[in-house]
Amino acid sequence: MIKIMFMKKKEEGSIDEDMFEFIGSIFNEKEIVFSEKSESHGEPDREIELEITYKDLIFITNIKKRTVKKTVALMFDITAKDKNVEIKDDRITEFKVEIKNIFLDYFDECYWIYDEQSLGYSQDVYLGINKAENLFRSYLINFMMLHYGIDWWEKVSKTVKNKKNNRVDGYQSALTDLHGVNLDLFSIDIDDLTSLVENEYTINIEIKCSSNQEIPTDNKELKKIAKRYVAQCSDDNFSVLCKTIRSFWNDELSKHFIDNCKFKEKWDRLCKNRNHIAHNKLIDKNMYKVMIFDNDYVIKELSDAIDRLRKSVKTEEDIQFHNYIYNQAIESDLSCFDSKIYDQNDIENEFGDYIQENILDVAEDMLYFCEALQDSGIYDIDFTNKGTLIEATGFAGEEFRLDIVESYFEEEEGGQSYITFELFEAGTEDRFSLTFYNTVAEMDRDTKQYVVVSEGGIDDSEFANYDKKTGYSNVVIEALTNFINQQPSNSAIEKMNSD
Repeated sequence: MIKIMFMKKKEEGSIDEDMFEFIGSIFNEKEIVFSEKSESHGEPDREIELEITYKDLIFITNIKKRTVKKTVALMFDITAKDKNVEIKDDRITEFKVEIKNIFLDYFDECYWIYDEQSLGYSQDVYLGINKAENLFRSYLINFMMLHYGIDWWEKVSKTVKNKKNNRVDGYQSALTDLHGVNLDLFSIDIDDLTSLVENEYTINIEIKCSSNQEIPTDNKELKKIAKRYVAQCSDDNFSVLCKTIRSFWNDELSKHFIDNCKFKEKWDRLCKNRNHIAHNKLIDKNMYKVMIFDNDYVIKELSDAIDRLRKSVKTEEDIQFHNYIYNQAIESDLSCFDSKIYDQNDIENEFGDYIQENILDVAEDMLYFCEALQDSGIYDIDFTNKGTLIEATGFAGEEFRLDIVESYFEEEEGGQSYITFELFEAGTEDRFSLTFYNTVAEMDRDTKQYVVVSEGGIDDSEFANYDKKTGYSNVVIEALTNFINQQPSNSAIEKMNSD
């Protein structure tokens, strides 16, 4: 369980005479309860085995004495008699420290040879460090993919890449079950994870110099002179200012941590802890508690940061699901008011009915009774392929045409859909739009239900016109009226034909 070695220079008397008597007198002085095991073997001046009771826990303690080149060494091999005792039991900690403190008063050196309790501490700590490392890698993979895309490895600094390339072949070839898996981040040192992407800086250098020659203004020549002065300039005539333009950690990677400075401090310490454990250095109870605290803090902060990172970006699936739930709730509540949120099909029907009633039907009658036109046509509404709605050629070859040039539909609550028209009349053209505002709903705090704020409908303010003399009209019908009025009358055509 625990092996401790004490060493001192050989002296006459005390331990050199009778080891059992020497150790017994020390334990009696410290009021430590002990007894020699009956099955103890070996010479008492070379090896003894004791049962020591410490806070109701019995320790089998084998003590060996060795003297080499005028140096006396005592080796304590300590094992708990109860094989089921928890290795991190505080009594084990206190007993080994007690032994250390007692015998350091009589020896010059103390060496910790083996400590299963320290090993148990190290195992616990490393499990946490391993989890923290992999959480950081998970955070990095998600962050880099969301901010740099699937080819994010191309953004990694050359320094980090070179470290990875120097070891990746041997590492990956040994993982026979993981061929084909991207293991780039597992080939990078833990303390390089926060500096994957290079920082950007600007360094401004100011040099005071004297010269009996004119300094050239040519940029290339000026650089040569500046380099020479930098190498020769004294500190009094030389100043430099470095400004960070972009820091990968401060400006990007850390923004999903509540206290990024504290996290970075804990992370850096965790990296040092990992090095401590990996090199099999001893840890005691106090250091164990500090390391476990560091692990727990880093693991929690990384877990929270991953959660915040994922929530900061809405995936297509998130948006679709949210819209589905939201629209289902609104649809159910608005049905009580005989209202609804219009989908694209509904909006197309609203636009279609308006255009047919206010433009196409009116225009068809107007064109039918104008015999002066060479040609004319009214076409079906097609919001997908757009195209021409009205087309006419006048008596003198002049053209009139109405086209749909753009359409956009938004099915969301409160969304704005529009149809953009282009009107051509005798060499002039104009654009205008019809807009459909979807139903707006809001949650009533008292009933906890959605209620109608404004009903969905068409806004034709760009399109409509009202004249007190002629009544309600719109820009298309007005333009078509003007186009037809410029054509010769039916009687004039008859006269021209008779002449």
